[in-house]
Amino acid sequence: MIEWSSIIEVGAKAAMPKIIDAALGAASKEFSKKTPYKSLSFSKHFDFAFAKCKIMKTVFSGNRGVELLHNYVPPSFEIENQVFDEYEFIDEIWFRKKTALIGPAGSGKSMFLRYFWIACTVEPRGKIPLFIEFRDLNNRDFENVTDFIFHYCCDDTSAKSKELFLEAIREGQFIFILDGLDEIKPQQRRSIEESLHEIFSAENIVLISSRPSATIATSQDLSLCLIKDLDIDKAVSIIEKIDFDDEVKSKFIEGLKGNLFKEHESFASRPLLLTLMLLTFNLYAEIPRKMHLFYDQAFDVLFSRHDALKEVFRREKRCKLQIDRFKYVFSAFCLLTYNDSKFEFSESEMLEYIKKSAKICGDKFDAGDFFEDLLDSVNVMNRDGMKYVFSHRSFQEYFTAYFIIRIEEQKAKAIIAKISERHNDTVLDMIFDMNENFLRDYFLIRISMNFEEKHLTEVDFHFIDM
Repeated sequence: MIEWSSIIEVGAKAAMPKIIDAALGAASKEFSKKTPYKSLSFSKHFDFAFAKCKIMKTVFSGNRGVELLHNYVPPSFEIENQVFDEYEFIDEIWFRKKTALIGPAGSGKSMFLRYFWIACTVEPRGKIPLFIEFRDLNNRDFENVTDFIFHYCCDDTSAKSKELFLEAIREGQFIFILDGLDEIKPQQRRSIEESLHEIFSAENIVLISSRPSATIATSQDLSLCLIKDLDIDKAVSIIEKIDFDDEVKSKFIEGLKGNLFKEHESFASRPLLLTLMLLTFNLYAEIPRKMHLFYDQAFDVLFSRHDALKEVFRREKRCKLQIDRFKYVFSAFCLLTYNDSKFEFSESEMLEYIKKSAKICGDKFDAGDFFEDLLDSVNVMNRDGMKYVFSHRSFQEYFTAYFIIRIEEQKAKAIIAKISERHNDTVLDMIFDMNENFLRDYFLIRISMNFEEKHLTEVDFHFIDM
């Protein structure tokens, strides 16, 4: 068991001296004599990582978030047909040294990586834990993982500091916790994956999260760990911890223990979808079996903030669009950002994408009002420090599919042609779920015509005239 009280009471930064001392104690005498961590400092990174990892945000908590250690229910994990709980899995990470945590959208990969970072600050075992979100790489000009991590984590990026950092890697001084390999832009992903070998050297511990991908599956350097679906007991534990109407929760838990979990196991066995089920539970007679209908209902609940939700959720919309138009503009926003592989935004980027979306859809409104509604009223976007992110990437993927399926067929097919090579997300699955015949006919035609790749690389979204 891990004793969490120290990290909760004093914070990660206060633990840094102990972490550094333990790392130096495990290093060679030659390296230790250089007193490397006097100039190679991770102070700002620890501040950032602690603020990031101690909080978990849900569709219920919104931007305020809740304490991760008080609310997180860890899943089980499977490696080579062996199942581990969270404590056993942490030991396996240390034993195996290089591990990839694989799971679908909404399965809880990012939450576990945050949990693991905190565990590593409490029990560092002679290594310095660095928490890195790969999506930040999309906004920076690095094609090398080591350079990216160095600039991401180090206070001083001078040449001297860089040399000490590289030497510390060779000494095996680090635990690299790398979240979201699948969130790197497709055009960058190959070079980044190839450069991962640079941090695999010596005795560094590496934990990478990703959705399933061929590259991860064939890597000989990584032990593959599958994040297990929730069982009924873990599903109930998650619902019990949510700050929500107790009567509704009790009825929902009763339903889960009855037939609801078995009937909707594909939803109820993933933390994200389970919480969305709770949102819709009291408003609809039944939970739809099709994924796209499920997301559609969930968005309607988030938008409407019905009386079934707590008072804190009912806020007036700044933007006066009706739900169908709001949803359509947001779907255009999702398509544009998905096309650009954008998962994280500055405020100015958000506003620019909203303006483009309004133009595509032919709607007029104040972009700032729409922006505030996404964050504070509908809660499909969250503040994350100085940036803004989707409350979960699956919303972006669902609404990308939502937009594509509603435009003129030839334009839709041009967009599908461009995105059809993306194998790590659910957009095509969502489109198939919405209109099976449309997607089947498209791919049959594409195969029969033997489309040339050069015709599938560019899509001009400005031609979409709604």
